[in-house]
Amino acid sequence: MGDPTRPTQPIGPGGEPSPVVREREFAAAPDGALLEEVRRVRFWTYFGAAVGVAASVLAVIALVVALGNDNNGNGGGANSAAISSLRSDVSGLRSDLSKTNSNVSDASDRIDSLSNRVKKLEQSAGDQTQIQDDISKLQQDLSDLSDRVDQVEKAQEQAASGGP
Repeated sequence: MGDPTRPTQPIGPGGEPSPVVREREFAAAPDGALLEEVRRVRFWTYFGAAVGVAASVLAVIALVVALGNDNNGNGGGANSAAISSLRSDVSGLRSDLSKTNSNVSDASDRIDSLSNRVKKLEQSAGDQTQIQDDISKLQQDLSDLSDRVDQVEKAQEQAASGGP
């Protein structure tokens, strides 16, 4: 005998335990959650791009005003302070613009990643349907084979008993 604590397994042909077949588990986030996340990322991408464009427009306006003040000749000391202030503002706007471009790029990468995840989920769902179809086909084939074996056994019994 074997180990008495070992759980029993069905015995297949030849006296060996038959393998246990388990259905593959499939866990996926609802499609609505991924779609909502993609919409949120898209919104923030557009918002960041709009902020970047607004910052660029403000920088151009500031430069136009600075050049206009310089041409009017309102005094050298006040203009140099204003120019240095405008330069620092322009530098800050450039920094904000580069951050916005970086955020847009990151958001675009996230959208691509989410799109790939959605495609994989859709493929998995198709694979799951294919597996279910294959299992149904195999069950039907097994049923047909069992019916055929029964017919052959009946024919052998009739032949052994002297039937037609």
